[in-house]
Amino acid sequence: MNPRDEREYRGPHDHPELFRAPAVLLFASIPKLRPPDQLLTPDEQHDNARFVASAAPAALRECVAQLCRFVFAHDDLTLVFGAHPAISPMVLAAAQAAPVRERRKRVVIFQSEHFRGRLPDDTLRLANWESGTLLWTPEVQVAGPPIRTKRVSLTRMRELMVTVPNLAFAIAAGGMEGVIEEALLWEAHHPDLPLFAIPSTGSAAEQLYREDPARRSQGIDRDLATSRAYPKLLRALFHAAGM
Repeated sequence: MNPRDEREYRGPHDHPELFRAPAVLLFASIPKLRPPDQLLTPDEQHDNARFVASAAPAALRECVAQLCRFVFAHDDLTLVFGAHPAISPMVLAAAQAAPVRERRKRVVIFQSEHFRGRLPDDTLRLANWESGTLLWTPEVQVAGPPIRTKRVSLTRMRELMVTVPNLAFAIAAGGMEGVIEEALLWEAHHPDLPLFAIPSTGSAAEQLYREDPARRSQGIDRDLATSRAYPKLLRALFHAAGM
């Protein structure tokens, strides 16, 4: 097995060799109910329950699998994502099945130092893959309950992730409040780059699409944009992004 490729990441000037190729940024997670000890406000509790109720995990898995196949079929593309424990196994399965035509890092995984020592095995195996690497972003310590340090540290990770060099477009699939935050950060930093929200994957992605379907589908036909015909839909999205 290859030695695990782990590095610290503090800003867009770190590790430029990882971002020479155009990058697709994936925002995704499978929603789950938050425990009451996470200090949720009533609005946050309501949103969490809504994301769980509208989740479509089978559709999300298929969408992510097809996205990975599209990215890995292009030697000149890189996939960037945050190491959500439900998403890493999907990316790992596609990565292991992909032929490696060019020896460079094809998958760049972001995670906060807050979670060091607690990553699932599938994320670590992706970092062991010869074409994968794991980037650790700084933990941000704040006063109060540990959940606050976790939240601020995740926001810092997302800020760094959405500002890596050479990003081409982003895709939102499934997800909860983290995907909403990532989408808003993306649109603040890249108002002229596409963010495609895939509504059939449910939850946060469905909300983002409904808020602005024309902008978050780049004018793709509504029937296709809301379908689960992911190979056809992704071909249209890549074409709309100039790929």
